[in-house]
Amino acid sequence: MSEAEREPPNGIRRRAVLNVAAHAALFLAAVALYTLTLNGDVQPADSGELQIAAVTLGIAHPPGYPLFTMLGWLLAQAPMGSPYARVSLLSVVASAITLVLVSLTVQRALAVKTGGQGSRKTGDANLTPSVCLQVSSPSGLLISPSRLIAGLLAALALGGSTTFWAQATTTNIRSLTALFTALMLYASARSDATGRASSLALFAAAFGLGVGHHISLVFAGAVLGAHVLYTTWRADRRGFWRATAGALAIFAATQLVWLYLPIRDAAGARFAPGNLTTLDGLLFHIFARGFAGDMLAWAAPEFLFDRLALLPTLLNFQFSAPVLVGMAFAALAMLWRRRVLGAVWLSACAAHLFITITYRAPQTVEYAMPCWVILSAVLGVGLGKLAERPAPLRSASQGRNTIETSLAFLRFRSRAALLRALARALLLAVIAFAGRDAAQRWPSFVYLGRDRSVRAAAEAVLQGAQPSSVILSQWHQVTPMWALQDIEGLRRDVRVEYVFPRGAQPYAETFAQQAAQRAQSQTVYVTSLFARELAGEGLQAMPLRDRPAWRVARRFDPPAESDGELFDGRIAVIGPAYLDGRIVEVGQSVMLDVGWRLRAAPQLGDSITVRILRRDGRLAANADLRLPADARAGDHAMQRVALGVPLDLSPGSYDILMGAYRLAEGGFVQYRDRRGAEFVSVATLIVAPASLPPATQHPLGSADGPTTQQPRLIGVDYDSGIAGQCRVWTHWRLGRSAAEVALGDAAGQPLATPRMLSAATATDRAQYLSLAFDIPPTREIRVLPFDLRLADACDSQRYVPFADQMALVGASVHGDAALKVDLHWLALRPLVNDYIISARVEGDGWYRAHDGVPALGALPTLKWIRGSRVMDRHPFELGDGLGALRVGVVVYDSATRLPLPLLDERYENGVSIVGP
Repeated sequence: MSEAEREPPNGIRRRAVLNVAAHAALFLAAVALYTLTLNGDVQPADSGELQIAAVTLGIAHPPGYPLFTMLGWLLAQAPMGSPYARVSLLSVVASAITLVLVSLTVQRALAVKTGGQGSRKTGDANLTPSVCLQVSSPSGLLISPSRLIAGLLAALALGGSTTFWAQATTTNIRSLTALFTALMLYASARSDATGRASSLALFAAAFGLGVGHHISLVFAGAVLGAHVLYTTWRADRRGFWRATAGALAIFAATQLVWLYLPIRDAAGARFAPGNLTTLDGLLFHIFARGFAGDMLAWAAPEFLFDRLALLPTLLNFQFSAPVLVGMAFAALAMLWRRRVLGAVWLSACAAHLFITITYRAPQTVEYAMPCWVILSAVLGVGLGKLAERPAPLRSASQGRNTIETSLAFLRFRSRAALLRALARALLLAVIAFAGRDAAQRWPSFVYLGRDRSVRAAAEAVLQGAQPSSVILSQWHQVTPMWALQDIEGLRRDVRVEYVFPRGAQPYAETFAQQAAQRAQSQTVYVTSLFARELAGEGLQAMPLRDRPAWRVARRFDPPAESDGELFDGRIAVIGPAYLDGRIVEVGQSVMLDVGWRLRAAPQLGDSITVRILRRDGRLAANADLRLPADARAGDHAMQRVALGVPLDLSPGSYDILMGAYRLAEGGFVQYRDRRGAEFVSVATLIVAPASLPPATQHPLGSADGPTTQQPRLIGVDYDSGIAGQCRVWTHWRLGRSAAEVALGDAAGQPLATPRMLSAATATDRAQYLSLAFDIPPTREIRVLPFDLRLADACDSQRYVPFADQMALVGASVHGDAALKVDLHWLALRPLVNDYIISARVEGDGWYRAHDGVPALGALPTLKWIRGSRVMDRHPFELGDGLGALRVGVVVYDSATRLPLPLLDERYENGVSIVGP
């Protein structure tokens, strides 16, 4: 008799109560987790638009998201917190419910199968009344500890995954998409277990609400729906058509949600297009026909293989390698032990993933959310099936107690016990890794929850604009400004306009043309600097002081200048005096507004430079501006540049220096001011250690804990990009006292000049600094005087930091006529800016560039958290016989177009990779 058969009814009821309590605790824990890391302020891009639509009962971009809007509006009426936080609370609640549903789905899929309409048909003639009672327990499940643990594992893996957590803590439509996916999965598992008609009704409600929220769920829903229809028909063929008719009625009822769109359109709601009261206009909006050309855009063979190459990156972005290994075992186990259900779920995942990965739009990682839900459920079911007690051995000689039967039974029990022990160990190991992953991601989401850079930027631009002016922006910047105007009433006297793309015309040209048109009659500001295209329209751009915007006009008055800043008697330089005394952390990119004015005719190659020098006079940071070739006496300009504060710059005060020079053959000619100085100080920066630990490929110690007397080495990285040299980056948590650090060989002999590691400037919080050492390649490296041995990894690794945002940690070039450049990135911190990565290939007299959102648009940097690893592919069609190639890499902000500074002075002219 099995353990389940021996359990008395009271024990079964206690397990049911425990199950309910466990899932109630899961829900509350998820709500607490996501609320603590919630970004309850105004948000960029689609999130900002959705916040406005929810608070004002507006109409969002196609397909309109009426269900989200109405639910968000209801939460916005709650008398607590800001309206932004109330709307974002919908994501919190939806995500918590999703985790509960995923856990229950796993338990349902692991439960004993019964017949349709509540009968007890199982194929097992010996099913006892006790087991039947367990099947009909309050939760409808055969409850056991292993099944509860398997369900909670699935919830833990999903709830702690990168994109699910990110969506749970912001305003978005993906959390509801995940919820309806989980509900469809639950209906599928329930139908597979019972075949009851009520499962078909439940699926119809989930599917109807799902496609009524986001039409993309039709693909996975079609696969799951076919399975539910089949299992219902198989269980009760006589009642199938009645159940199907009822399900169709439920589905039709859920589609009434679309009536919101014409009703609010007729009322002139915010963002209303004005044509939703017509059937053609309504269907155009619901089915997002404006994006029709994006569907399956990457399905052609010349694109598909590059897109499929992103799958490892997409999966690893969500789940760590050990969890993915567990998922692979779980998928095989589910196909073995629950063949039909496993095939259905994995097919639904594949269908949605194919549509997602071939869709021409950024944020593939978010569109694939239903896949992450399905894979998490597969993880729980597969490992749960392996870990549960197998059915007893039934021999052909039942009823006869023979020696052969007894021996076979003992062998069976022995093998089963071993396999079950291994499976349970695997289950517990995956739980441990999933928990570790969530713990590692916690600091990033705490940081993102507290980040207010979006509000700061939007407020700064609005407050800096003149009355009755117009601000032209990309989608990412325009929606938070609209939200501040619509919800808070901030600067409604300023018109904020989104610059829509125009077909095949390059977006930069569209932006510049619209700016030129508006500048004819009013004051115009832009939050994106397309300098070349604006100049082509006859416009100049003047940066707003300390604000992420520029004013554009045909001509500006000359900026103020100082006689003491005149170089060569001709070039006056203007520095950012407003930065004087500002505190910056190592690794940060500092934006400087600098300018020049010509007193006399220029010379060919005239340039100005802005720099920071180290204590020993070496260059720490530098930015150069070339004066235009057609410049004339009296011309002037103000420009914004970015200076990167090196990761290893000692804390203290540093002068921002400006000077002027002329490029000459074989070098340059440095100009001097009237006092004979080559540089003049225009401001002072106070440099402090970093407050966030850098991500590293080789962690060596915890970055947490109290500040100790001595510094602590927390990681190391290597860069072998320059032949015959190895740069070793050592990352430290600073102590209360300074320390001299050196690298030595196996015998303890120094390999590089020792460097001083400064003491922490604050003891109430952790501070971090990195030191770089250039050494010859060697097999063993020791950190002196700490006597720590470092990994031998200097032969092929890369580590090139771009500010404190990301590091290039690998690169490969393969192919011939069709060249593929694969760049491998490591996020050094949670990213809140949208960066474009440009790969630039040079050959014998020719040049190609490929700029784009990382991973062919699949993983915008806005989605990266600390430690995220991304493979970023750049394809080139080059032709034959091009000879040796050199590939360069540049990273720049998608809005400001300013490059992200390199923090390795060896790559002053740009990081490069030698191609085949």
